[in-house]
Amino acid sequence: MNPVIPQLQQTQQRLLKLRNTTTYAIEDQHALREMLVTTILELQALYFDTVSSTQRIRVLHYLSVLEEEIPLYASSPDVSALNWQHLHESILASIESTLYTQVSDAP
Repeated sequence: MNPVIPQLQQTQQRLLKLRNTTTYAIEDQHALREMLVTTILELQALYFDTVSSTQRIRVLHYLSVLEEEIPLYASSPDVSALNWQHLHESILASIESTLYTQVSDAP
């Protein structure tokens, strides 16, 4: 198993704990920012270790989606709860899809 997979699973568990959140406290916002950056780094590492071209294309897609989120959440203090929820779901969906792809494409 790729060593990045357990790290993605750990981030996934952290995100699942926040799943029913409707308001994001300052500490939740900081955690989401950190998980955004961490997930991007983990997906980049996974991209270079991925053998299948299909897997690479999917990981690249998830990376581009998450990287587009950075400007909005990097330092802006005026981010709505709905936008935090969107970021939360984007990170979680990227991780879950990546994990599913890794498991389903495994030999």
